[in-house]
Amino acid sequence: MNMEKVLADLAALPPQAMEEAADFIAFLRARHGSAASDAPAGTKFASGETFFGLWRDRRDLSDASAWVDGLRRDEWRR
Repeated sequence: MNMEKVLADLAALPPQAMEEAADFIAFLRARHGSAASDAPAGTKFASGETFFGLWRDRRDLSDASAWVDGLRRDEWRR
């Protein structure tokens, strides 16, 4: 996998799609764990990109579990 290509493709997405990609990445990391310790030396990570930390100032996500529970409750009530 070419990380530079992945990052370039991600940076070319509209903001909403970047948020979806960030959600999916978080899902995959939770499911599979982080491979950062297995990465070859010199591998660049997204932490230097402008989209990194996109949601750090969101007060409604301070308790992510409660936020997801609320979403599910709202959606499943229909």
